[in-house]
Amino acid sequence: MGFAIAQIQFLSLTRRKADYEYGLSRDAMQKMILAREMNQLTRDYNSKISQKQVVYYADGKYNKVNYRYLMGAGPATAEDIRQNQNIQKSNCNMVLTDPQGHVVLSECYARVIRAVCGISNGEPFSENYIPDILEAICSGSPTAAEFRDGIASHTWSATATSPVTGESTQVEIDTTDEANEIVQRLLDFFLPIVKAASVNGWTTEYNANMAQNEDYLTNALTSGSLVLAETNEYGYYDENASLTYFAIAGDVELRSDSDKRKEIERWYLDEQERISEKETFIDMDMQDLNTQLEAIKAEIESVKSIIQDATQSIFNWGGG
Repeated sequence: MGFAIAQIQFLSLTRRKADYEYGLSRDAMQKMILAREMNQLTRDYNSKISQKQVVYYADGKYNKVNYRYLMGAGPATAEDIRQNQNIQKSNCNMVLTDPQGHVVLSECYARVIRAVCGISNGEPFSENYIPDILEAICSGSPTAAEFRDGIASHTWSATATSPVTGESTQVEIDTTDEANEIVQRLLDFFLPIVKAASVNGWTTEYNANMAQNEDYLTNALTSGSLVLAETNEYGYYDENASLTYFAIAGDVELRSDSDKRKEIERWYLDEQERISEKETFIDMDMQDLNTQLEAIKAEIESVKSIIQDATQSIFNWGGG
């Protein structure tokens, strides 16, 4: 009877020992997962803390680059130009594109192009439509005919950067005729955008991201998922233009935001603390499991000794 009880106790202790060993293995796996999470957190922190924002200087302060600065706001920008308001973009030939060169257009511009050209998203279109597109963007004033005449006599300006000094200057291609001043100012701003779209195609796929996240545009520019390009009078891009090129030219600047750095540092410390608390809990659990495992091992050895003695006594009783 005592032998059978000892066997049952031995099996029960063996099962508990296996449970503790499994718990230790599980905790060890969780610690490995936390170590990987901490490594990824450090990589994310280093990436975030080193990332710079794309800004422009206006009204005595640095402002985060947004779509309106780069591409305007259609009729609202046209009205500002008509009222001789200061347009903050210093280089109107700088346009926003995706990595394939498609011009990134807001729904305001895209709706006009679809209506005037009768096309769907992304398709290049004939330059013959440009005056009508400009008329629609500018809410009917000037007219398409006035824009057509203005384009014929438009003075196209571009940024030239010296490879020796790195200094940028505005150069102009002179034309013989003078067009209406307002028409010229509107063409200065809108013609590079529309002409580049007509030649290279266009897209609206990034609009939702820009609307939902105010940091999306500047993050996309620094990561390369969106691109600044400089278009010439024919709508083609300068192959040498890049974010660095525009920063050197003074059209934009790359700066670290001190408030953003503080926010990132707070996030990093909070995440570190969260992972550390998990690790502390796992360490305590492993310590408890180890203590219980050692106790179980001692009990198992005791029961094994009892079983061995009982077995020996059976053989001795039988004359063995």
